[in-house]
Amino acid sequence: MEPDIGKLILVQLQGNKPIWEKIVWDPQGKQILLEDPRIVVLPNKDLNIGLTAVMQINGKWVTYPAHLQVNPQFDVLPPANIIYTFGPGKDTTPIEPYIYLFRPENPDYHHEFLVFERDMNNHGLPCKKICDIDLPKNLPWAQFRFGTALPPIWINESKALFLVHGITKANGVYVYSIGKGILEKNGSCYLLTIEPQPFIAPDGLTELNVEEFHPGERRVVYCCGGILKGNKLSLYINIGDNATFEFTYPFDKLI
Repeated sequence: MEPDIGKLILVQLQGNKPIWEKIVWDPQGKQILLEDPRIVVLPNKDLNIGLTAVMQINGKWVTYPAHLQVNPQFDVLPPANIIYTFGPGKDTTPIEPYIYLFRPENPDYHHEFLVFERDMNNHGLPCKKICDIDLPKNLPWAQFRFGTALPPIWINESKALFLVHGITKANGVYVYSIGKGILEKNGSCYLLTIEPQPFIAPDGLTELNVEEFHPGERRVVYCCGGILKGNKLSLYINIGDNATFEFTYPFDKLI
């Protein structure tokens, strides 16, 4: 229950060896920390980044949705815009230019996402809620709650591949899985249909022999990001809070 702390470093690899690196964000103190970036490229080629801001309030760590927009040639990340309009929450995910969703830190939203719109030209205006996206409550691998994995990858103007995190509890241990679904525009809102079976689950990766960092508390697989390379989707999957692997899938088979 502690946030990620430290510098954000951009690294270029050749094989498994780093050949170039650069500090792109160096937090000053521990007042506001940032984690869980979800990034999309805007039509003008700027990067639209959804973030979770973590701050201490009355001695407790509290998360709020946040975002920022930068040119791809940025030297250092600017301060993030923290969104207080809807209260605490996390997993801020851009889904279209200036439209985001996130999961409020409220039991009523364990199986819902809140969608909102941000006026990027006037940061003084509050964000406008568009709708809630209902999520299934009967999936064994996501009985506790859902989160987002990475931004939707649009297949056409109305449908996108959308990966989510699902959490359930088994024998006192929280178990994380990754699910696969289709996000569709539905009038003024969105509809998310999720496959009944998880896409990636801890039991399917035991052959990698990664020890859990928090045994007895949780068994995890979660997505640290992904990128579409031609007709293949590379996902960066963390196992056990201990090691991250690249998995590559043909995109046409995923959808």
